[in-house]
Amino acid sequence: MCFIIIFFILIASNMSGAVEKKQVPAGKVRKSDAQEIPAKRVLNDFAAAYKSPSNSKTIKIQYSGNVRTFSESRHGGQVPVQAHGVVLTVRINDCGIQVREAWEAYYYKLENEWIFQEIRQIKSTQLTKPTITLPTISNTEMKKLISDSFGKTYQGVTVQDITILDNKGYWNLCTPQHRIVSKITIRMEDDIRNVITGYECLVASILAQREGTWEHITSSCVYKGKEIEKCHLGTFCLKTSTASSIPAISDNEALDLLKSSFEKEYFLMKNNVMVEKFSLIKYLANEDYGTKIPCIVNAIFVIDENKEESINEGETKKRRLKMVRAVYECVVYGYLKYDLLDKKWEGFIESCCASENERCRWSCSSPVKGCRRLGEK
Repeated sequence: MCFIIIFFILIASNMSGAVEKKQVPAGKVRKSDAQEIPAKRVLNDFAAAYKSPSNSKTIKIQYSGNVRTFSESRHGGQVPVQAHGVVLTVRINDCGIQVREAWEAYYYKLENEWIFQEIRQIKSTQLTKPTITLPTISNTEMKKLISDSFGKTYQGVTVQDITILDNKGYWNLCTPQHRIVSKITIRMEDDIRNVITGYECLVASILAQREGTWEHITSSCVYKGKEIEKCHLGTFCLKTSTASSIPAISDNEALDLLKSSFEKEYFLMKNNVMVEKFSLIKYLANEDYGTKIPCIVNAIFVIDENKEESINEGETKKRRLKMVRAVYECVVYGYLKYDLLDKKWEGFIESCCASENERCRWSCSSPVKGCRRLGEK
């Protein structure tokens, strides 16, 4: 009886051990899988695909032993892929520096064969620096390059001032570069809305010297500690001012233009007009983005006018026309218009009315219809 019990205990123990057998975690690289592609083959495939730049010399090629395994979609299905690391040590002939480049050679599995696909550079690390002194650049040249780049990038922008806040020179491989942080004061003119807006921008710029000449590479706005390459001035810069690009016009200048236009009204001019009073009542709201200013003016003027009168000739009454100097008062509606091409203000008369609130559409050439007759002189 004891023998039977011990037998069943042993069987249960063996079954328990089979369940607890350690499994390979999903996604990990099995050593046996990585060894399916020998290091020598990887280096040979890499050497055949790699094309050394004309200005550099490859000093050493090493297999790093790093292998990444994953799958990708190919021909409608998922296939295994391996990326094997290769490290190059390269000397750049222009300045003699050495660079370590990390590459990967890619293979995919077709049936039981690993097929070479391509190589890709992952990163590059500069190991040595040029022995020559890093060239410097003057503040004047920095400001000019940055200013010119802003003018080309943003339409309607004029750079008014640049203050250099920081300047760090360094080598980018064999190319001398400077990273400059500056505060730029600019003026942007909107030709559609006729508005001039002032901004202050914090800008990080990269300048590089190529074949002995400094040139602008890139500029980014610095906003909340981050560099924004596509810099929207209204979002990433500080707005300092807003003003109309249309020049202001004084009351006296406005009245002179409107009065001159009023005096040129056909019948007024024909009837020997003499303006005795021409005063501004008020301006109305600007129109057409500030290029048009409607105005209301009070005018008192004298013109020649034929007046019909009756005369007695014996026992007969006859009518005749007598020339008199008639006095009229009008509320004149007109406007000032700024000519964007000729860069000047002009005055225009629209209508004459008996009162300000009337807004009649009578022509000022016929004051009998739209104005009040005050009498004669």
